[in-house]
Amino acid sequence: MERPEAVCERPGRNVVAGDSLQGMCCTLEAMTSLMGQIKKDTVWEGDVRLTGDVFVPAGVTLRIAAGARISFAARPHWSCSVFRRPSDRGDSIEVTRREQCDFVVQGSLEVAGTERAPVCLGIDETAWGGITAFARGRVRLDHAYLAGAVHYSVQAFDDARVEAVESHCAGSEFAVWGWGTSRIVWRGGTIGAERASVICCEGSRASVSDVDDRSGEGIAATDMALVRVEGSRFCGPRKHVVVARNRSWVKLSSCTNGDSLMDVVRLDDAHVEMWP
Repeated sequence: MERPEAVCERPGRNVVAGDSLQGMCCTLEAMTSLMGQIKKDTVWEGDVRLTGDVFVPAGVTLRIAAGARISFAARPHWSCSVFRRPSDRGDSIEVTRREQCDFVVQGSLEVAGTERAPVCLGIDETAWGGITAFARGRVRLDHAYLAGAVHYSVQAFDDARVEAVESHCAGSEFAVWGWGTSRIVWRGGTIGAERASVICCEGSRASVSDVDDRSGEGIAATDMALVRVEGSRFCGPRKHVVVARNRSWVKLSSCTNGDSLMDVVRLDDAHVEMWP
């Protein structure tokens, strides 16, 4: 297993992702304890423990091999922050979690699990910060299990792309969140969250197919976003709500909701389409 170059760095320092991070990786605490910037194409195998954030810069690929198990320290010793400026040009908002370890992806993250050897991110009860893709970052999840992220499991900004195949997430407040011109595709598996399963904002797009949606609330699209859901099953514990507002679209086809009730909310020239 290749590891990021170990360079001493003061614990707790926060860096705006996108700034120069050359040479800024943290000291390895053990053979499988990692944090900091990945400086070249790297493969992780076996059991890996993150003791801080991991930043994958543009032009670099981090691949997590089938059967790998990723655990997280309770507090990061190094963090890499991402800020977004709202469309109304207000103050920038920090969108990553300084309190937990997370993945920040500007390059490519490939989670290469298989049906017999899935990759598990979050193998105990320790909370972590999820996966954030921004700029032209790419995230591919194959047979991945994401458990215990706090606020979101996966979020995408700018021109980032997220593709998940037969993957599962649970335990976060929100499962999948897209902003700007990001694109999210999720095929098969399970999407679970305390609140919404999929949220798209500010023109982002999401396509969900053949998924068990076990979220507590539902799906939302706002500010000219689009969410398509096909052949999926809504089986959350509470009433499922589909919300579209401000010229957004939510399109559902061949979906079932079992014994759950479903409310549809349309606001500000938005649209919800539902077909048997």
